[in-house]
Order: sequence, then structure tokens, then C-alpha cells
Amino acid sequence: MSAADLGHLYPDHTYRALETQALRVGARRPPKPSVTRQRMLRYLQRNVAVTTVDIATDLALQTGEVRKIINALHQERVVHIEAYRGVSPMYAQGAGEDMTRSQWAKVRKEKKVRSQPNSIPVEFHADWPKIIVIRAETGQHVPPRDPLIAAMYGNPVPDRNA
Repeated sequence: MSAADLGHLYPDHTYRALETQALRVGARRPPKPSVTRQRMLRYLQRNVAVTTVDIATDLALQTGEVRKIINALHQERVVHIEAYRGVSPMYAQGAGEDMTRSQWAKVRKEKKVRSQPNSIPVEFHADWPKIIVIRAETGQHVPPRDPLIAAMYGNPVPDRNA
């Protein structure tokens, strides 16, 4: 019961007095479901492969609290390790197979061998949006200067009328 309901049933007693009486007879309130845990589960439904730092940043939580809840969810097989970002495991919702660090290293090595030598290594996941990366040309391009600025910085523009 809520404190308001108890107040209606026992109008002559304070909430603290009722709480003290309940503790004397051994009655305890059931633990409240963690609001943070529910928020994290909703976040994991919308996002695939996120680290504890990603979750903490996006939900404005403390990293230690997120790590504790994620470890509990992992032990309950509610989340699994989808991949790694550096040394940080990336979690996804569901009772999938955990990826080990050695499996991830093998996948990364295969991706590097298949990729072109000058390309940027890009990771893909089936649920992630497709992003196309285009590399700009590396040719030298000097923007045109007006004569006053060029003269101030010691590189005068040649006179076009001469």
C-alpha cells in the first residue's frame, strides 16, 4: 500500500509510527522494481551493440551503476556481448551467444585483410543504417586571396593588369 492509503486506514497514526510497528512484527515492503533497470532495457531494445559508457552517457546515469545493472542482466541472460569496442564489451538485448575477445580479434583481422590498404576500416551490423564514406582528394588547393590580406601576410598577389 502507498503511504496515502495507509494514512486513510489509520488516520490517528503517522506513517513513521506505522512503519515502526511493521518492522517490529517483521513485515517488510517488497523491493521496488528498479526504474533505472527498466530504462536501460528500453534503451537496449532501441539500440544495438552499446557499451556501458554509451548507456550511461545517453541516459545520464553513473557508469558504475550502469555496469552493476548490466552485469546482473548479463548473468540473467537478458543481454549478451555482441562485439567489442577496444577493450569494452558492447551489449545487445537477448539471450544470444557471447562473443569472446579472441573471436572478435579474428573478425577484426579478417576485416582488415579484406579491406583495401588505404581505406578506413568500417564496422557494420545488420540493424545499423548504411553509411557511405567518400574520401576527398588530397590535392593542394590554395584559396584566392585579396591583395590587402596577401600583402599583410607577406605573400603579395601578382598584379593582373601588368
